[in-house]
Amino acid sequence: MKSLAARYPRLDQADALVVHPPAIPEEHRVPRPGTHVTLVNLSRDKGVDTWRGAAAMLGGLPFLGVTGAHGQQVTCPVRGNIRVIPQTSDMRRDVWGMTRILTAPSIYESYGMAAMEALASGIPVIAHPTAGSANPWGPPAPSWTAATCGPGQPRSEPCTATAPPGSGWWMRRALAAPSSRTSPAGS
Repeated sequence: MKSLAARYPRLDQADALVVHPPAIPEEHRVPRPGTHVTLVNLSRDKGVDTWRGAAAMLGGLPFLGVTGAHGQQVTCPVRGNIRVIPQTSDMRRDVWGMTRILTAPSIYESYGMAAMEALASGIPVIAHPTAGSANPWGPPAPSWTAATCGPGQPRSEPCTATAPPGSGWWMRRALAAPSSRTSPAGS
């Protein structure tokens, strides 16, 4: 803590220090959006069942799953529109370069680093509100629960993709929206 003392004059008076990992856009940003609906960490706590349900509902869209280091990874069965890749040290090329939108339907997030990296890269994120994700991202939008969870589904439970056919309008709309990551004309 002494090395930070000059930068933060009252640091030595703090009972605790929270240091959030940095999300540096230049390390993740790609020039053009990908086409996939992505989930990083294919465990049940991270929402793999919800992501798979969305893939079943939206069979015409490509889905990308990246295995993680936490929890039992659910990698099978793989539908025709799902591609699963292993963990990677090159998120820019292997994940963000293929991603159009990131899903984070977790029932628990300590911080939500994948979502922070995606947001820093200009990739939209559809997420389930958790205490950890509310910390770096702020409170959810007013339509959050209606857009991501069915009526009566408590926030502490994972959202499920069991809505009637055609109700994936919010995913289709997000995928159709112009990306903030596209290069300006002529560049």
